[in-house]
Amino acid sequence: MSFPDRDQFVSDTLGSGRGLSNPDIRNRLLSKPSRLRQCYIEITTACNLRCPECFRTQEVEQRRWTSRHIGMGQFATILDHLPPAGILVLHGIGEPTLHPQLPSMIATIREMTKFDSVRFTTNALNGDQDYWKRLAAEGLDSVTISVDSLDPVVVQRCRSGTNVDTLYANIGMISRIFPISVTMVASSNNVDDIPSTIEKLSRIGEIRVLILPAQNQRSDRSAPHSAGLSLEQQESLASYVESANRTYPSLDITYTPASFFGLAGGRCTMPFLAPTVTVDGYITPCCGMHETHHYQNSSLVDRSFSDNWSAGPISTWLESYLDGAPEQCDNCMFNPGGAAHQRVIGHSTASDPTPLVRQAVEAVDRGQADEATAMLAEASSMAGGNAPDIYAAAMILNSTGQIDLAASAFIIALGCDKDLVLLRRIAGTGILGEVTKRLRRLVLSRLLASYKIGLITMVAGIWPANALHFPRILRGVKEWCLDTGAPYRTLSLPTVADYPPTLRNWKDELIAEGASAPINEGYVAEIPWVRLFHRCEFIFLNEGIALHDVVADPRDNPHSLEHDPMVTARSGRRVMVEARSNNSLRVAEAIMMMGARTHHYGHWMHEYLPRWHFLSQANIAADVPVLVDAGMPASHLDALKMVMDEPRNIIFVEPDQDVRVQRLWVAPNHAWWPHGFGPDFMMDSGYLVMPTASTLFMRDRLLRHVSPPSPGSPKRIFVLRKPAYGRRLLTNQDEIMDFLKERGFLCLAAEDLPLAEQLALFHGADIVIAVHGSCLANGLVCRPGTPVLTLSQGFVSNSNTWSTMMTDIGCRPYLVCGPVIEARGKADKHADFHVPLDEVRGALDRLGITP
Repeated sequence: MSFPDRDQFVSDTLGSGRGLSNPDIRNRLLSKPSRLRQCYIEITTACNLRCPECFRTQEVEQRRWTSRHIGMGQFATILDHLPPAGILVLHGIGEPTLHPQLPSMIATIREMTKFDSVRFTTNALNGDQDYWKRLAAEGLDSVTISVDSLDPVVVQRCRSGTNVDTLYANIGMISRIFPISVTMVASSNNVDDIPSTIEKLSRIGEIRVLILPAQNQRSDRSAPHSAGLSLEQQESLASYVESANRTYPSLDITYTPASFFGLAGGRCTMPFLAPTVTVDGYITPCCGMHETHHYQNSSLVDRSFSDNWSAGPISTWLESYLDGAPEQCDNCMFNPGGAAHQRVIGHSTASDPTPLVRQAVEAVDRGQADEATAMLAEASSMAGGNAPDIYAAAMILNSTGQIDLAASAFIIALGCDKDLVLLRRIAGTGILGEVTKRLRRLVLSRLLASYKIGLITMVAGIWPANALHFPRILRGVKEWCLDTGAPYRTLSLPTVADYPPTLRNWKDELIAEGASAPINEGYVAEIPWVRLFHRCEFIFLNEGIALHDVVADPRDNPHSLEHDPMVTARSGRRVMVEARSNNSLRVAEAIMMMGARTHHYGHWMHEYLPRWHFLSQANIAADVPVLVDAGMPASHLDALKMVMDEPRNIIFVEPDQDVRVQRLWVAPNHAWWPHGFGPDFMMDSGYLVMPTASTLFMRDRLLRHVSPPSPGSPKRIFVLRKPAYGRRLLTNQDEIMDFLKERGFLCLAAEDLPLAEQLALFHGADIVIAVHGSCLANGLVCRPGTPVLTLSQGFVSNSNTWSTMMTDIGCRPYLVCGPVIEARGKADKHADFHVPLDEVRGALDRLGITP
């Protein structure tokens, strides 16, 4: 069977535990895979830590350990002998960054093109920023960091030798280069410190945190774990994780081994899907049992993977595994059929919020609304309770006019309602007519956090009849393609580009630091059977998945979906999306050029159209149409036709319409463009930078449609901003416009002209002055050496978007700043502003622009 069908077959069969004696099923399970889900290669057994419970530490103490690195020749042979794999993981017992040839190893893997993704787990104590950037440049995709504590005392009990200051700084540094996850081993040594560690991690950004229970790594695996958690500690930790996911929305915290390893419910699937190769080149079908003598030291250096799998000790072991897992598996936390795993996931929390809800009702009777609110907030973090009693209390609160408190109590009732039998009753209460929107968000947030998103559509009467509700798990396109085997073509590797300081004021003084811009991996993917909506960048799949590169990115901030009207609620990687649809459009094949901000010219030119740089390399048939959002201005469509540089049918997706595509081509944004920021969010200046390759591609395509400047064309232009936009207005624009007319400037609003005329004016100008806005995107066609002055407010965090673009094409960008007026926060880039006329006059005099 071909990937991913074989993966699904293995998971379904071992998960059910049925049919393992059936010869046909056994043969299919034991058949040689043409492609692996993932594979581990232990590249070194050296480590710079002495973790007390680690098998390696114990062997070192007994003087039975010799650290060694895998040789490059041996490594290359192993790669040759392995079949293709979705994920190649470069770690085992040791710390991978101690291998002196790690960058070269990653480069070798990428040159082979048989492994879709390369990653490893690290203690993150080695290497500076240049080292990690080099790993990214060579092709490392992501990093998992082991963090058991960030307390200098506690960490010595768990991961002896760790410098917590170095670790914390490096987590932040690495997270700006790679998508990262954090794994934490919970034991009696650190369980009380876990909340403190989680709080510190939340300051860094969006991180997936995987908490794994400590397991016995000693030779005698049947012995009790010396630092293992008691049942009471396990229950307390599980309860804390549920509340922490609500407290820290930037983190996605999981405490269950099976969810991390994607194992089936009955038997461990890892031996059939993810083998391990040791530092000596021996292959084992188990990721956690490195004692190679169990498999008679089967070598992947001397024999191919096919020979090892089809005959000999590996084949014999796998066949015996189907008859019954060996004794070692029973004490492995990662085996869902083992006793150790069942001890962890078999717990249940018994905290009861019912008394607190009753006390809240009594507090309302006493007129103590604040106390009632606090009690309900505390009750909402509990998992047990009597749902009907809480529902009755909620109805009392509702009848006394305490609408907000009643809504909160309803949510607690829903959270305690394991079978969700109260949903329809709550939907029929009078409270919905008064607090519908708030209740919708509270319901969804609570149910999302409780993993009940598949049942939310049972609620009747809360949403309009034509609303479509999508409970979805968020995923990135590449991640999903690698897991499913969907066609995915890498066109450029992710990297970090260091841009020199380009932002200067009119006095030619630098006013911003240079930017380190994370450049996304370039790809073209083909996604089958999708559903899309007007001005929406989510790609909906039938299996409960929503693809969205930006939102699934660990760098995405927790408030990035506030301005998306389709998103009703979000909890980590889980979202509930509400869309309107009065009709469906069906398309066999299409290219996606839709999104939440396609109607903004600046976003269209910087964020969306550059994706054609990748699409143009994919050799997509000329009869495949392009999907765009209906209602876009004519200039947007003209720009699309110029950049495509070839005739192609355009399909407009209307509001209140969904389009179903059998085969969709998608490409990513070149840089990271997160969604809606608040006025206090300080944007890193490197995130919104358009890479040089994208700038030159766009410039070349646009210039093909621009005529050379004529002798009579305007040489000085001032591009104003219309008051109709209602934000980021230059309050003394008329005063400046009158002054510039005296200096021979043509003053215009760019959107009043066809795009071809706009581009011709920019291309022919000897100097351009513009109010900060989308019109600066036309600077792509300015001639080298042209000074471009932007009139803006003092907050310039995202000004590198245009200044770097201008520098790349040889222009001279300058900023002429003025104070903001009534800013809504310290980083309100949309506040109105005033630029003193003397600043404009001084800039022109310095540049020699005389009347």
